[in-house]
Amino acid sequence: MWLAVTALHPPRGSTPVALTGSVAPCVHFVNPLEVDGFAEPGGWGTTSAAEKPILYFFPGMDGSLQTPFMQFCELSTTFELACMRHNEGLASRASFEEVADSCAVAVATSAAGGRQVLLVGESFGATLALAVADKLSRVLLPGQQRGGVRGVVLVNPATSYRRSTLAKIGPLCASLAGPLLAPLYALSLVAVAALVLTPAYQAPSFLSTVAAQKATELNNNPYREAFVGRVAMGATLGLSGPRLDIGPLLAIQVFSPEELGF
Repeated sequence: MWLAVTALHPPRGSTPVALTGSVAPCVHFVNPLEVDGFAEPGGWGTTSAAEKPILYFFPGMDGSLQTPFMQFCELSTTFELACMRHNEGLASRASFEEVADSCAVAVATSAAGGRQVLLVGESFGATLALAVADKLSRVLLPGQQRGGVRGVVLVNPATSYRRSTLAKIGPLCASLAGPLLAPLYALSLVAVAALVLTPAYQAPSFLSTVAAQKATELNNNPYREAFVGRVAMGATLGLSGPRLDIGPLLAIQVFSPEELGF
């Protein structure tokens, strides 16, 4: 996994355009820590969110927010978190352009209010962040010369998807449709997760963390450890109950073969 950080500059010779917000929203943004009710002394709750830059996070293809969940607590000491969610979940059939437009409207609204904005995209979300940044670089906002995005961070971007192993294996998994092939489809997802999506050196650390056997350096106090535990119980193990509201938000949803075929 690698990071690429770049400042946002408008294309040469481009003409600023107005972003009206008339696009029907197909996504919304949430702060996972607010959903969880997380707080710690000296942490994010002690600083007014309006004083912080906004970190807009664009997740991978499945829309799950679980990949970076162990970093949310630390990031929130510097940024107000705004994580993208599809309004219709896996049932969404919004096009890439529609999603990018909807995200651009949300980000532009924040920037128009004078907030500093950082775009962070992971995997498929990195390509979306690039598209949103391109749209915003052409936007003229009230009182500003250009859209107010300070930078873009790309995490393991899917810009070389066509050359990846997933591009070769994914269509084969999607072809395993129907009740008779359902067991093979489930096994193929496990194989993809083990061989393609989760490097061998990451799996032991992740499993020990969600099993509460090890705390990461970013979650080394009781408040953050409890947050990781709530995510593990609510999202990973599917338990429900008081103070487990974070579970449904961060739970990983599995595509069906039919959903992969649109």
